[in-house]
Amino acid sequence: MILIPKIYFIIAQLAVIILFFLFKKNNDLVKREIHLFASPLHFSILLSAAIAIGYFLNKDVQLFCITVDWVSWILIPFGIFLIGNGLFKNLIGEKVNLLILGIGIFISTYIILFGSTNYLFFIGLELFLIVPIFLLSRFLNRKFNTTFFDAFNLLGVAVLLPVVIIYWSIKQMKIKSIQEKVMLGTMPVLILCTGIFFTFRMNKIIKTVNDYDNTIETFENIIKNKTDRYLTELLLGAHWKYHIEICMVDGWRPPFHDPVLGFSYLVFYPLGSFGYYEKSFGSKEMYRRIFPNENTIFECRCAKHQTILD
Repeated sequence: MILIPKIYFIIAQLAVIILFFLFKKNNDLVKREIHLFASPLHFSILLSAAIAIGYFLNKDVQLFCITVDWVSWILIPFGIFLIGNGLFKNLIGEKVNLLILGIGIFISTYIILFGSTNYLFFIGLELFLIVPIFLLSRFLNRKFNTTFFDAFNLLGVAVLLPVVIIYWSIKQMKIKSIQEKVMLGTMPVLILCTGIFFTFRMNKIIKTVNDYDNTIETFENIIKNKTDRYLTELLLGAHWKYHIEICMVDGWRPPFHDPVLGFSYLVFYPLGSFGYYEKSFGSKEMYRRIFPNENTIFECRCAKHQTILD
């Protein structure tokens, strides 16, 4: 079960405890306004462990299933940048640092929206542990004049990771000037506009196919454009190759996650069912006819019978 500590969580927690013991500080000398915890180093340690837990949890349970390649090319370097932010921002300057951190704000917001009520329910359950641990760690830090007990907040950082990243990124603004706000908000706005562009492009593809009787010929003409080919592949793979929402207890999940498809679902179908009532979309048979060289058989755990409680 997801609520029972996994071996990777135990290993991560032990590693954090050891590192916090080695790098503990006097609690009286610590300012926590920006980094939530004792120092950028302590926060980086917790962040590294939380990201590792998130990776192995997704690999184990596959909440987001298998991310497509281009997502990994973004997440890996950004994760490294986030963990080493104390060093990197000294090299690139405060303004560029805020610009890049804006990417994390968008990613974290997307994760929260994609997780929807399932994520909120999970947070609600875990808060019964997170809040007492946080309060107790602060009490013990004051009592023994140390920062060591912050190590036990790993569960909270891991569960609330998207929220923590958003909060921490905003707190990086020193004086909260208009210029700082613009720098931090630039990338979220640009990514949002890109997502909206792809969303309307996908909607145009759907309308074009629905307006013509010869579906095969219409698809073949559409995919001559590289961008439309990419989007059409997502549309035809919706529900069986690419999932568009977290499926917690149904025993089966599509194996891949592409945020472009997930974003379009959030924009156009927040209360509906994307693709089920659209002509040929989400059809494995049509996918095989239009993309005969693409694999349609998957052996990952989520493509087999599995529930969140397994």
